[in-house]
Amino acid sequence: MRMLVTGEAGMLGSRVARAARDRHDVIGTYLGEAPGMEGVEEVWMDISDRENAFEVVRKAEPDFIIHTAAMTDVDACEREPERAMLVNGIGTENLAMAATEMGAGIIYVSTDYVFDGERKDGAYAEYEAVNPLSAYGRSKLRGEVGVRVCKDWAVARVSVLYGWNSPSQHANFVTWAIDKLRKGERISLLTDQFTSPTLLENCADALVRMAEARAGGIYNACGRSCVSRHKFGMQIAETFGLDGELLSESTSDGMKWLAKRPARACLSVRKIEEELGAKMMTTEEGLRFMKERLERGNAEGWSL
Repeated sequence: MRMLVTGEAGMLGSRVARAARDRHDVIGTYLGEAPGMEGVEEVWMDISDRENAFEVVRKAEPDFIIHTAAMTDVDACEREPERAMLVNGIGTENLAMAATEMGAGIIYVSTDYVFDGERKDGAYAEYEAVNPLSAYGRSKLRGEVGVRVCKDWAVARVSVLYGWNSPSQHANFVTWAIDKLRKGERISLLTDQFTSPTLLENCADALVRMAEARAGGIYNACGRSCVSRHKFGMQIAETFGLDGELLSESTSDGMKWLAKRPARACLSVRKIEEELGAKMMTTEEGLRFMKERLERGNAEGWSL
């Protein structure tokens, strides 16, 4: 099929394009500089500009859109809620309307931040009530509503994406922690914020699988584990042979965040595994995958 991947320059978008290009015709969109990925047709697009979004989708003539582009800085969204809503909410609706015109399907990548995280244990299933605490969460939820103007829609919720980032991409939690620890710097990590960290490649494969299956509705396309930031940090140190003694414990009440974060936003992956046959990785499996890439010299230029 012809597949349009928004946000190709980003960590997840680049993985989706790589996962799909061997089996499909892939068109990747970018907002800054063209990534220059081999085997991918690239085009500039501003999803918040409805006219531009329609123009790009019309020319691309996709069978399916995988929409990864977003404003993801949680505190920046809190400072600029109107911009966050324009990009994450209205921008998604723009693409969904364009997809409808072209008879294409669309998958929208959403977030665990649509939940308030007040559950005491377990993980959120797709059908549970949402209640975002931040401008970021509200804007992403608006995208979940906006994508439904397309008849052939799906939502993929993810959590704490991680993997090797290229020099042009922002660091994620794992590469940030690795960089700090290899420099011998101390890190204070939260013991009271729990998430389902998601390996980029694992998520990308799940998104392509969803498109190929023409899956509809909401799926949690995240990691299988439910861990605190501190526990995840300890796993990172152990996997990469770094000094775990540099990690200390802290709690969220000492954080100077602008936006409120959910305390426990772990997501259940039962639906995507049972219905689509996806195998979502635990944090241990995902970190081992990263280590194997590193040992093979295939870690976006990273070395330890």
